[in-house]
Amino acid sequence: MTQTKKGAKAPNSTQNKDSYTSIQKQMVLKYFREHTTTMYKCEKDTGISRPNICRYIAELERRGLITRLTKAVCPISGHMAHYFTTQK
Repeated sequence: MTQTKKGAKAPNSTQNKDSYTSIQKQMVLKYFREHTTTMYKCEKDTGISRPNICRYIAELERRGLITRLTKAVCPISGHMAHYFTTQK
């Protein structure tokens, strides 16, 4: 029976994670530049998970790149949700 080393990491694992996160953040920003909609709709159209979208929106709002417009019923979920857009 062979033993494997515990705790072995893939090379540059954090670099790959950071670039993937950056790509997702750019996708979210681009999506909201083209659409004024909810996070749920963004999740359905981009395939990025809603918790990640929420985190990216919070950061982009702090930087002034995304604006929260209004709160209304989401056409997909039927629940009250915030609508977001960018400064085009």
